[in-house]
Amino acid sequence: MKKRAKVHLLPTNDERAVIGLTADEKTLWFVHSGIGNSYGNKHLYITTDDEIKEGDWLIWDDKVYKHSKTSFTGIDFSDCKKIIATTDPKLHNTRLKDCPVNPEDNMVSVRGVSKPSKEFIEEYCRVGGIDEVDVEYGLFHDGNFKDDDETHAFKAIRKPRVNSHNEITIHPVKDSWTVEDLPDLLSRFCKDHSLHRGLQITDGMIREWLEKQ
Repeated sequence: MKKRAKVHLLPTNDERAVIGLTADEKTLWFVHSGIGNSYGNKHLYITTDDEIKEGDWLIWDDKVYKHSKTSFTGIDFSDCKKIIATTDPKLHNTRLKDCPVNPEDNMVSVRGVSKPSKEFIEEYCRVGGIDEVDVEYGLFHDGNFKDDDETHAFKAIRKPRVNSHNEITIHPVKDSWTVEDLPDLLSRFCKDHSLHRGLQITDGMIREWLEKQ
């Protein structure tokens, strides 16, 4: 399945930034060497409305924070967005725990926040910015694992699908389809809605599912 995500471009003092501005401060450019420039370095942050848990990174009021017990006491998280991918290397290796992944899900076990691909960064700079994208999600199975002194039982969750380089799979936002798209759409719809006896497919279910594609 796909999930709609927002793309944020925020300034940074990080010299390793892969996005910069030209001297006129109007044109974005991809820094292939990973070495920034004096005109204004930028990092990309891709966010969703996924549930924010302790240890996750988030954007709140155009600033980046790590959620902890002390720093966000009493905060309304409806105003925050969870960061699922970024070009900021400081966020790539920050989680303390890994969970095993079912190899059949074509996913890998990763630490920290994922990354957008080099191809997406280049396209982002070429077109002068992209506000929204669709991110591919997969079913993530974990078994019994320990978190501090607690043991958690098997559960299944959906999370962004990543490749061996910890890069998320990004699709352009699509709001219309052709007749040629129908076989693939119907096949994916059936996989997402196991047809049990007595289940009635409604217009609302179909529309809600299409909005996520």
